[in-house]
Amino acid sequence: MLSTASTCITTFSTRRTLDIHYSNRNLINFLIHIGYETELRSQLNKFNITVRDDFYPLDPSIIRNPTPVNESIDRKVQSAHKAFLHRICVVLVRFRPPIYNAVANFFVQSGLVDLDDLASYDLASP
Repeated sequence: MLSTASTCITTFSTRRTLDIHYSNRNLINFLIHIGYETELRSQLNKFNITVRDDFYPLDPSIIRNPTPVNESIDRKVQSAHKAFLHRICVVLVRFRPPIYNAVANFFVQSGLVDLDDLASYDLASP
């Protein structure tokens, strides 16, 4: 599977791919321009790579860190949010203002990130 995914990733244009994140759950997360979605899905389908539309990055079940395994659901939710926030904010720092504003605004409007989260990473409001 990994070699198939690697081959697939090297065959499509990365000009409209803003970020690729490889988690340890056999998932690849793409941050792309919305206009590229159809083309990316088509490319992934050519290599028989399943696209999951139901992935929720704040789901506490995705936490694999052994420390919070026996913690409460609330603690796991906090851990998932912290990990997601770190990944997103590290990516946002690399973007120039027009792209930063669009991407940050998307995550704020979706409710996955709030303005206080951005401020905690010294990032401006979109």
